[in-house]
Amino acid sequence: MPELTKRQKEIVGAAIQIISQHGLMGFSIRKLADRVEVTEAAIYRHFKNKEDLLANILMSMRSNEEHAMEWVEELPALDAIEKL
Repeated sequence: MPELTKRQKEIVGAAIQIISQHGLMGFSIRKLADRVEVTEAAIYRHFKNKEDLLANILMSMRSNEEHAMEWVEELPALDAIEKL
């Protein structure tokens, strides 16, 4: 997947917040649009569809996990587990 734009990253971040607060079943494009203060159509200018957005959320989480693992590897095992 290509690198996300600044706005796409903002949308993905807001989507992650909504999902963490309301669960996946409580997530909607309408809630997301309200959170980032744009129309639903504007969300679809940045992502092809909801599935594309969810795929980008997963990629973002995967990237964050890989980044987190970089510093975890430098710690003693017990400290790393506590930090995670």
